[in-house]
Amino acid sequence: HVRVCHPVMPCPHQPSGETYSQCLEKIRTILRMILRIHRHSIKVHAGMIIIAMNSSKSPIIDRLHHARLALANLALDAYIVLTSDPHLSEYLPAHWQGREWLSGFTGSAGTLVFTATQAALFTDSRYWTQAQTELNGSGIELVKQGAAGAPTPIQWLTARLQKGQTVGTDGAVMGLAFAKTVREALTKIGANLRTDTDL
Repeated sequence: HVRVCHPVMPCPHQPSGETYSQCLEKIRTILRMILRIHRHSIKVHAGMIIIAMNSSKSPIIDRLHHARLALANLALDAYIVLTSDPHLSEYLPAHWQGREWLSGFTGSAGTLVFTATQAALFTDSRYWTQAQTELNGSGIELVKQGAAGAPTPIQWLTARLQKGQTVGTDGAVMGLAFAKTVREALTKIGANLRTDTDL
């Protein structure tokens, strides 16, 4: 709580003689700038500024953290999580819904790609609004596939990788054509693809 001054008299803490309202507005502006990234809210009650802390934390943050620890243990620099199973089914059994579990996005189509520091979920226009809501607070960027200038998962990855780095994925759920496309793109920048990993 930050106690502010009399609503009419000049603020004694401001040599310029600003009123309560002017002083309050300055404080609120500064606090908004500081707290915006944390999504806390600011209210005014009985001459006090009240900061309502957002204590909820997305479980996806912890899941991604552990997935990144697994990356390090496997000597990987990035990972591709597809919406697929070994039969390339349209509707997946629960065991193969890793992308949903790791990202929090429940749509039936999408690809999650993440590195040690960044993560992105790629999905088409049917799911943009849903994904925007479900990814909120997760730290995962939504890439709107089909939108002008939007990168593909491979383009997003290659823009963030360096020569000698390695991308992992579960080859059991990746189609041969897509695996070939990914491998060729990575080879062009001197990176590698491992398909023998399952986080």
